[in-house]
Amino acid sequence: MNAQMRRLATLAAVALLAAALGACGIRDREPGSGSLAQLPQPRPMPSCHGEGCLAVPVLILLETLISAGAQAAQGEARERERARLEPLATSGDAEAQIALGTMYYVCYGPQLCQHDPAKASEWFERAAARGNVEAMLRAAAVNGACDDDEACRHRHATAVTWLEAAAGAGSPEAQFALGRFHANRDVGRTFVPLRGVLLKLRLPTDHAKAAQWYRRAAEQDLAPAQLELGDMYAAGLGVAQDFGRARQWYERAAALRHKVAQYRLGELHENGRGTPPDEAEAYFWYLLSAQETVEYNHWLAPSQYSDAGEQRRRLERTRLTWGQVEAAKRRAKSWRRANPVPAAEAVMLGRR
Repeated sequence: MNAQMRRLATLAAVALLAAALGACGIRDREPGSGSLAQLPQPRPMPSCHGEGCLAVPVLILLETLISAGAQAAQGEARERERARLEPLATSGDAEAQIALGTMYYVCYGPQLCQHDPAKASEWFERAAARGNVEAMLRAAAVNGACDDDEACRHRHATAVTWLEAAAGAGSPEAQFALGRFHANRDVGRTFVPLRGVLLKLRLPTDHAKAAQWYRRAAEQDLAPAQLELGDMYAAGLGVAQDFGRARQWYERAAALRHKVAQYRLGELHENGRGTPPDEAEAYFWYLLSAQETVEYNHWLAPSQYSDAGEQRRRLERTRLTWGQVEAAKRRAKSWRRANPVPAAEAVMLGRR
């Protein structure tokens, strides 16, 4: 490409960029409302030599402008949706109040962020006051996610209030969270996930109360609560020690494909707790746990995970016959067919 052609190509590129700027309306915007200073920074220009090199930086700049235009369009759509929701929310529509609260709490990229936890909480609490359980959970999540203990003391109290309200209204998620906080399994402050955030609360340790909340959630087939209640029976925390009851709760959680519950059953059968010792039965449960493909949120299960695969291999090498191993493998295949992976809505709730 000769010098004259390069100059023509440069002028064409400048004209194209100017047209793109005009089409996006960027020249007409006020500073601070989509000005060039707010545009995403372009990627570093690659080094380029030879013919066709001029197209590389032009394409990158155009890509940046297109991305900025898309973000601006999304921001405008978000503002239109907010304007539509506000009258409905103000008139008492609980669904609109929840949607508006979510808009004030969730960020959709740097150009679309209206992160305002106080305003989000205000809308969630207005819906919660009308008895909406989902709004109670979100009000608890927004306030319970506050980091600074001193500055957040009032917000944490608000979170506990709404968490207890949701639990009293029958929410297994809230019941599980309260059980977790009262069990205080972790050192210092306990973290529990809820609606995409971590609740960071401190409640007085009360194992009896923890067991009560776990039981209410476990009876609604929340697998992590079933596991925790089984652990409390096995340890005698908040309830009388009873390995038979522990086994029953582990079996219910194991049927919901909870790998830790499956592992716990292997331990009980190997050590003869709540059931006669049976190494072949222990191997079966270790095998299921080692091969389990369902992964519960790790915050919803005890932090102490054991290696089921290693326990399975140990029994294979030292305790079982080839026939026992093959029989357990066939049984495991049949068991998985009889206990399918829980539905997507159960997965979202933590029952997976």
